[in-house]
Amino acid sequence: MKPITIRIAGEGDCFPGSFIVEQDGRMAPGMTWDEMLGQIAALTLDAGRVWERIALHGGGRGGLYRMETPEESKAWLERHSAPPRGDEGKDIRFITIDEGGGP
Repeated sequence: MKPITIRIAGEGDCFPGSFIVEQDGRMAPGMTWDEMLGQIAALTLDAGRVWERIALHGGGRGGLYRMETPEESKAWLERHSAPPRGDEGKDIRFITIDEGGGP
């Protein structure tokens, strides 16, 4: 088994104060305590029926959460932080709903 590193995200990382799980140049950032524990357990389990059960819950080989390289993580952040295509220049307004349910 390859070494696993657990660290707490600093100010320069995504989600400061959260946990980051790293293994073999890949990482899963922004985890809470229980997510981190589940990821460690999934990374250390043997293959077989255990993986079948994890796959039922959306996980797969490599843990319960996607492990990404720093480049993959940066590309994901760029993709998801950019404004949606076609919304450039549109006037977006927010309204406040009062207790009566109307604007």
